[in-house]
Amino acid sequence: MQLTAAPILSVICALLACRAVRATYRLEPLSTIYIPYDYDNDGEGVFDIDAAAVEQSAYDSEASLLYAAGDRYVHILDLSDPSKLSIIFKHELTTRANDIELCGDYVGYVVEGATSQDNGYVVVHQKYTGYHWPEYRIIEVGSKPDMLKFSHTCDLIITANEGEAAEIGSQFVNPEGSISIVRDFTSIRPDVQTIDFTSFNAYASYYEWLGVRAPYKGQLNGDVYNTFSQNMEPEYIAIDEEDRYAYICLQENNAIAKVDIQSNAILELLPLGIKDWSNLDLDASDKDGKIATKSFDIYSLYQPDAIKLYRSQMTGRDYLITANEGDKFEYTLGSDDWDEVKRGEDLHDDGDLSDKISSDLDDEMNDDDDLGRLQFSKFDGLDDDGKVEYPHFFGARGVSVFFPGSQTMECVWDSGDEVERVMATYYPDVFNANTKPDEADKESPEDLMDTRSDNLGPECESIEVGTINGQDFAFFGVDRSAAILIYRIYDSYYGPTLSFESVYRAGGTSDTFEDLLEDRDLGDLDPEDLKFVSSTDSATGIPLLIVTSTVSGTVSIYHIVDN
Repeated sequence: MQLTAAPILSVICALLACRAVRATYRLEPLSTIYIPYDYDNDGEGVFDIDAAAVEQSAYDSEASLLYAAGDRYVHILDLSDPSKLSIIFKHELTTRANDIELCGDYVGYVVEGATSQDNGYVVVHQKYTGYHWPEYRIIEVGSKPDMLKFSHTCDLIITANEGEAAEIGSQFVNPEGSISIVRDFTSIRPDVQTIDFTSFNAYASYYEWLGVRAPYKGQLNGDVYNTFSQNMEPEYIAIDEEDRYAYICLQENNAIAKVDIQSNAILELLPLGIKDWSNLDLDASDKDGKIATKSFDIYSLYQPDAIKLYRSQMTGRDYLITANEGDKFEYTLGSDDWDEVKRGEDLHDDGDLSDKISSDLDDEMNDDDDLGRLQFSKFDGLDDDGKVEYPHFFGARGVSVFFPGSQTMECVWDSGDEVERVMATYYPDVFNANTKPDEADKESPEDLMDTRSDNLGPECESIEVGTINGQDFAFFGVDRSAAILIYRIYDSYYGPTLSFESVYRAGGTSDTFEDLLEDRDLGDLDPEDLKFVSSTDSATGIPLLIVTSTVSGTVSIYHIVDN
């Protein structure tokens, strides 16, 4: 039977109509609670901006309780009515907590040692059930534990121990970054295996050639050489569903460590590679006071903060979704400073640019409205004479999906320049704004618009993944605009791709930060942690997103609704 044009057009129109009415998911605010960073003599909470009142959170769906950890306290919040949050218990800490997680009947959090270079601890509690919350186990791990993760069976804990360098007295101390695997954490003598990266020192040149970054060689120490392994700084953890492999993000190193959990071994260091910006736009200047995006013949390092494992239902393969915040090494010893950063204009003026770069790029590096203000690496993209031939800046200003290969991480999808374009469209008054004011009583969020364009731009830093009505979604916290992005995940045989869904920013922008705090209208400044709550586990029967924000010191609850 031959089809006429009319039925064919009807089918096409029907398909287009279906696409047009596809639900767009967005955030709908329910409530926000401000967390005290301390308490006065009368037991009243004391609040401030960027006081580290809260850093991370863990949600108990059975009891509708949220555990919120900060520098001085773990607060327990009642979420039985998400529209009316309340603090029901506070637990004082001896040192700062960097992360908190919950699994089964246990809550665990990591705290630093006496200094951030000393070994830290995992503190394990049983879940809060009433008026007290006694400690169950305190377990020593490596230097400066930054994150912990329970296995899916809740019988094992992994910590990422950053081992960050610092000056102690008159000495420069750079402890080994490490990974601790804690078994039998409920027993009197837990089994703790702490593994470091020293076995890779013999192959340092090879891994640096692959792209694993280790720029600090002891420049502040004179004759005291710093090894490749001392440069490794584990920060974020993802574990596969079988609890066989852990993927540990080494942010400043622009790499992922793949760990065999059963054999307590780091199998491989997987460099993330670089991002080409020649066909993408970015705003690279903080001095023009406006949104001015442009493409340049430059590159950037991905350097994700948060990573999340995503398993393809089509292929069974695991992928890593990354929030590519960016970061740099910088150290101080006495009156001497060392860092790996140099602005484009300084590279030009100091003769650090290769003769091989184009005249156009050379001119752009010397112009504050173009690349003169952008912060570049002094150690990446060098020619044979040690001059910068391929300028690399820090962070990829977006989100990506990687497939862990045998020796590299293949980028199967990247957001390109979409994050900056989205923020420029929806929230131009806080585009690439700084969320940490120097003078909170004088500056407003709008006053700080564009002030981070020369640095890391929007700084995507947190991730959560959830399923709604059979469709997978990814949620990203954008630090410098204090916004939350929602992306829809499309699975395929070639790997997952993400499609922008919506963006939401809470809080005022024109009043001073101090007035916004007083009015409880700061919004989610520095959304450090996101937690998805399915409709089944939600007290309202509607999916929730819990946003824990460090600079505003807040926990916010959102419904995830469609249009």
